[in-house]
Amino acid sequence: MKLPLGVQGKAYPTGRQAYRHWLSRTWNSSEPVALIIGINPNTATESEDDSMTNFLIELLRGLDGEYKCGGYILVNCCDFRHRQPKELDNVVMPCSETNIHTVEAKLLACDFVVASWGTTKYGKAIEDGRVQMASLVEQSKKRVICFSPRGVPIYCGRRNRNSTDGRWSSKPIPCVL
Repeated sequence: MKLPLGVQGKAYPTGRQAYRHWLSRTWNSSEPVALIIGINPNTATESEDDSMTNFLIELLRGLDGEYKCGGYILVNCCDFRHRQPKELDNVVMPCSETNIHTVEAKLLACDFVVASWGTTKYGKAIEDGRVQMASLVEQSKKRVICFSPRGVPIYCGRRNRNSTDGRWSSKPIPCVL
């Protein structure tokens, strides 16, 4: 899926490598930058969106007030690419040796954090990553938001947004880590 008109993309590494350490989307470089912490990378690259990165552009472009932003940086609990997070427990190294350092560096480059690492039980690798991410975010003292009415780090995706069971908030909520 091509990037929307007016959106610039970057990623490291570029292309479809086994690991993706970070990805960014910018539509207004003079506005603040959000850091989104997800579960693990899917198929998006510097020049192509997947359904998640496309949804994040829509979601964040619609924010106003204190969370209005001109782009985002996306990092993950685990930086190994896979379409199914639950399969990461079967991967020898679901998190590269540089993942934590990448998240630390990107925390310094952002204005606020969107906690999107979800709450579904995907196994030890994801759970360990969630604990590490929560600790790093708390240490950073950055503002943290999510889109759950309960203030938990719900996965930011269309399925959750379109749910009718009350799990999604249309407005950002301060996140409880």
